[in-house]
Amino acid sequence: MHCRFRITAALAGVFLGALVTDASASDAMITYRQSVMEALGGHTKALAALVKGEVPMAADAKGHVAAIEALAPMAANVFPPDSAKGSVETWAQPAIWEKPDAFKKQMVAMQDASDALAKAYAADPKPSALAPAFGAFVKTCKACHDDFKRK
Repeated sequence: MHCRFRITAALAGVFLGALVTDASASDAMITYRQSVMEALGGHTKALAALVKGEVPMAADAKGHVAAIEALAPMAANVFPPDSAKGSVETWAQPAIWEKPDAFKKQMVAMQDASDALAKAYAADPKPSALAPAFGAFVKTCKACHDDFKRK
């Protein structure tokens, strides 16, 4: 009997360890996702200040546009199915995983808009000239947030 208890306890420990590992992996993914999305949001806010002429750092637009273009594809990949829940608070709505085709469509639109923003910058690097492409990019962010981000 004593041996059975040890085997049962050992198996329970392995099982619980696997659960903790899964939860830890999910938590790590949620935290990573939040970092990527916060970085994308930070560059978007900074570029907005430049496009609106609120700050005089026009040369910084290059870096923000490049960062947005680099982060957009990352954003599309930070919502794997096993990261819907964890012990870390998330603002991601279940609809992301319940309606993956609709979510993917939003992500593709955002990536296309970030590419268009980079092309607009290449054509004319003045922040004020970026307004139309930047506005289109921001609309894709808002559309996705409206449908897939908890407020």
